[in-house]
Amino acid sequence: MRHLLKVFVCLGLLFQCAETQSQELNKSSKKSDNRSSQGQVSSQEKINNLDARQYVEIFEIKGRKKINIWKYSQDSVNQQRKIIDTKSNIRIEFLREEISQNRDFKGNITIEGKIVSTQGGEDPVEVYPYSRIGQEKTKIGITNRPPHEIATIFVNLILECLKTEEKVSEAPIDDINNIRLLRRLESYIQDISDLTDDDGYDDDELDVFYYYYDDEELANESLYKRFMNLSKEFLVRNIAAESDFPPVFNDVRNLRKEDRISKKSFLSGLNEFQKTVKEKNDNKRDIVERTFRSEIKKFNSRLQIIIDYIDYFKSSGEQAEDAFLSTIQLDHIALDQIETNLKNINRQLSNYLNPSTNNNQVSAIEASVESFHFEGVREISRLTQIEGTDIEDLIEYHAQQSKKERQIIAKETSLSQDLIEIDKKDLIEKLALKASEIIYRDLNYATINLNKERAQEGDLLYLYLILEESQRRNNGNASEIVQKVLPIGTYEIRNTRWEVKIADSFLLVNRINEPSGDDADNLSPSNFKGAPGVSLLLTYRRDGRHNNRFINFLEPSIGVNVSYIDFSTEDDLEIGAGLVMGFFNNKIFVTSGINLNNTGRNETRPFYWGLGFSFANIVGKLSKKD
Repeated sequence: MRHLLKVFVCLGLLFQCAETQSQELNKSSKKSDNRSSQGQVSSQEKINNLDARQYVEIFEIKGRKKINIWKYSQDSVNQQRKIIDTKSNIRIEFLREEISQNRDFKGNITIEGKIVSTQGGEDPVEVYPYSRIGQEKTKIGITNRPPHEIATIFVNLILECLKTEEKVSEAPIDDINNIRLLRRLESYIQDISDLTDDDGYDDDELDVFYYYYDDEELANESLYKRFMNLSKEFLVRNIAAESDFPPVFNDVRNLRKEDRISKKSFLSGLNEFQKTVKEKNDNKRDIVERTFRSEIKKFNSRLQIIIDYIDYFKSSGEQAEDAFLSTIQLDHIALDQIETNLKNINRQLSNYLNPSTNNNQVSAIEASVESFHFEGVREISRLTQIEGTDIEDLIEYHAQQSKKERQIIAKETSLSQDLIEIDKKDLIEKLALKASEIIYRDLNYATINLNKERAQEGDLLYLYLILEESQRRNNGNASEIVQKVLPIGTYEIRNTRWEVKIADSFLLVNRINEPSGDDADNLSPSNFKGAPGVSLLLTYRRDGRHNNRFINFLEPSIGVNVSYIDFSTEDDLEIGAGLVMGFFNNKIFVTSGINLNNTGRNETRPFYWGLGFSFANIVGKLSKKD
């Protein structure tokens, strides 16, 4: 018994030393962590902005425990652990905020995995929700270009639309050759001529301030108001000058509400004026048409620039499209519709401007040019309707941080392109960040259920971050998708919990206080004699934690052993039983026990202790290496 106590005291001291060593390792590890944390900021700054793995962390979920097993580091090992439990779940998390803030990052992200069995085969792993067996992989991100570049294109697109709107407002294109304006003048003259005494005026005197009309369109316009609007428009369109106005026009403009004008002299002046403006309009027809065609050409050129911007923007992919378009409350379907309409308008206007188009075709198109122009302006305005959108919020926020003279003031439905230009750089930065947040908000964490995958002891789990980028070829042709496979750890799958195991054993036992002299009758000497047997053990399995290095190295176990021993020449069968401790996952044993067949004769002599090993476990380990 004293020898047995000595064995366990020695083992106790051994574990105490191991614990002390483990604590010292922990302290040194903490010091190292403190030193590394002091230089964390500088280390982070050195991280390659284009390495997608810096935005990934991997955890092992064991019950309620969440254990970090992989984290990107520029200056140290990424993989925190090499062993994961057979019944655990793997959780892959993305640092969405950090990836959104990287203005140069691009690429579609997905996760893949595979399990390589101890038998040599390999099977894909279901990484939910990214890689599901039998389904297309889910990919999140921007393939072609980084968010900052897309934001630049997007802002330039809106600016070009605003510039076009501004130019159109400065030089409106409508009423080719002033036909509608001349018809309005003719209609005005006819309305005055048709007035009778029943309309409430003297034949020689006309009350131009009276509302004579039942027509709803004219109900709120007196003759005076219609006259003033017409005369103003003739001046604006440069068809007539003040010198072309007959004297009676000045009389009418200077009338008071109680005054009257001679109907005859007013009609005479109107007819004279109509004749003058018709002649001038006919004389200027060629100039007007050239000017009109010039304005249409300018408008169509701007239309083509907008279409080119849309094409370039759309090449960023649907996810990027929808993210940026959502800031102006549109989506890629609406943009497709706008582009289709603009291309059709651009084609029709190009036909009108084409010198090879014959006169008959020009005449046919000319009747619809104004309509095309109007439709084009309307489609463009859909891209500048930013009232109540995220872009307006971004601009207003920045305006609050700016000086008063730089504040951005919203118009009715759009913003002045000059004012946007003031803070274009900051707007692009904020818009890129906003769109990135929208794009990567769907970058949810991934999970792998090892129990569902039926992972076996000793299998290896390989995880990969797949990054797809679009790269242009040297010859300038269509871009091609380049796939980068970035490993994010190789993990051995094992049972890392305490578990009950049965192991064979071959013990070399040494009898304690072996008899001698007269007491040695029928003695079978047992100087480390071989004793085959079997052990039932509660076994600790290493989990790969750095702070448990010593115990992970030993992989101890404790249990009971039953062995076939030979202490006496008289007994054919002798059974020994006792406590056993195993090491290195039940490959080596230390035991102390008692001969159950010899307990009745001498209590001090049945005891033994010994060392041993497991043939099966050692051979199994060696065969795995092969």
